[in-house]
Amino acid sequence: MAVLQKLGGWLCLASMEAYIRALPETIRREYQEAWARLKERQQEPVEETMSMDQFVEMEIADGLTIS
Repeated sequence: MAVLQKLGGWLCLASMEAYIRALPETIRREYQEAWARLKERQQEPVEETMSMDQFVEMEIADGLTIS
């Protein structure tokens, strides 16, 4: 939005909105594409993470000191 505002020379977003409209088809398409990307990401394997406590326990088990 900020780039469009600068390119169009508008001083505020309200004046820009008077000239720019999002078509319902565009909104629908963008929503569907975002939803599809979200679904794809949910299908990807999740990397296992460890808590800080697990990390500290691992470091202690390895004989390292944490300062």
